[in-house]
Amino acid sequence: MVVPEEFDAVTQAALEQTMQKYGDDMIRLLEVMAGRLETLERTTDRLQRTFVSIKEENQKHDKCKVDNLKSLEADCKNCLQGIQVIEEQKRALLEKKAEFSAARAKAESREAESAPMAPLSTSKVPIDKVIKDVSAMGFTEDEVRTIVKKLTEKGQSVDLNVVLDKLMNGEGAAAPATQKKKGWFGRG
Repeated sequence: MVVPEEFDAVTQAALEQTMQKYGDDMIRLLEVMAGRLETLERTTDRLQRTFVSIKEENQKHDKCKVDNLKSLEADCKNCLQGIQVIEEQKRALLEKKAEFSAARAKAESREAESAPMAPLSTSKVPIDKVIKDVSAMGFTEDEVRTIVKKLTEKGQSVDLNVVLDKLMNGEGAAAPATQKKKGWFGRG
C-alpha cells in the first residue's frame, strides 16, 4: 500500500507535534525532578551537618562523662584508702587497749595479793572510802567489808556501784539497816 505524500506531511506534522508535546512534558518533568533533587540535596546536606554537630556534641559529653567517672573513681579510691587507715588505727587502738587491760588486771591482781583488804577500786577511790560511803547508805560496815573481801578474793575490782549491786541483790549478810526500819524513802 502506498501512502500519499499529503498524508505523510500531515502525519509527520502530527507526529512532530505529539513528539514536541511529549518532549515538553519530559522537560517539565525533568525540571520538576531537578527541583526535587535540589531540595533533597539541601535536606541531605542539612541532615549531614546536624548529624556531625550531634556527633561532636556527644563526643564532648562523652569526654565529660569519662572525666567525671575518672574523678569519681579517684574519689572512691581515696575514700577506701582513708577507711583502711582508720581500720588500721582502730586495730592498733584495740590492741593497745587489750594490752592495757591485761597490764591493769595483772597490777590489780598483784595489789590484791599483797594487800587483800586495801586495794584501790577501778575509779581509784580507796576501799575505806567505798566502805564508808556504802555504810552511810544504811548498810553495816561488816556487810560492806564482807562484800569487799569476796570481790578481792575473786580478783574483781572493788567499785562503789559493784558493792551496792551485790548488797542490794542480797549477797551481803542483810539488807540496809534503814530499809529494815523504814519503807521506801524513809516512809514508814
